[in-house]
Amino acid sequence: DRDTSGIVVFAKSATMKKELMKDWDELVSERLYVALVEGSMDGESGPSPGSGTFDSWLKEDDKGRVFRAKSGERGAKRAITRWRLVGQGSGLSLLERALGTGRKHQIRVQLADSGHPILGDERYGSKRDDLGRLALHATTIELRLPGRDKIRIESPAPGEFARALRIVPNARRASSSSSPNAARSGAHPRRGDPRG
Repeated sequence: DRDTSGIVVFAKSATMKKELMKDWDELVSERLYVALVEGSMDGESGPSPGSGTFDSWLKEDDKGRVFRAKSGERGAKRAITRWRLVGQGSGLSLLERALGTGRKHQIRVQLADSGHPILGDERYGSKRDDLGRLALHATTIELRLPGRDKIRIESPAPGEFARALRIVPNARRASSSSSPNAARSGAHPRRGDPRG
């Protein structure tokens, strides 16, 4: 997404771009984001309190807007995102999101559909814009470049995300050192801290 801050991957040659695009899903082993969303996600269900998985089908219309679709509907693609609550306050929740798939506007649509649009995401129903921007940040990507070793790139979340909560982030953050992706990928804890 153009309005998302954080990590962006660019190819320096047409050949590398072609290789990356051809095998992107196989090359990328981890993609983490943090999002500041409207409402409290504390009561949401998942494998532990304050965590869960969105598993839905998404489809794009002719105007480029993505929406939830039914399984098997023509043009619909499955979208899987794991999430974990990092902190909350001021009517907002700070979430860490691990992508299982990489669909257009996947995080934005799934959160809006759950009743918790991303702060500043007017396109998908946000009523607040406390930061004057889309509150979505790409913090981590781990990928294997064609013919090379795996690399991991990290970008800490903007401090303004945690400051918008106006409280200290959730105590669960301190007690849980792994990302929502760690059990699946064997990834080690993130070095960046979404509290800024």
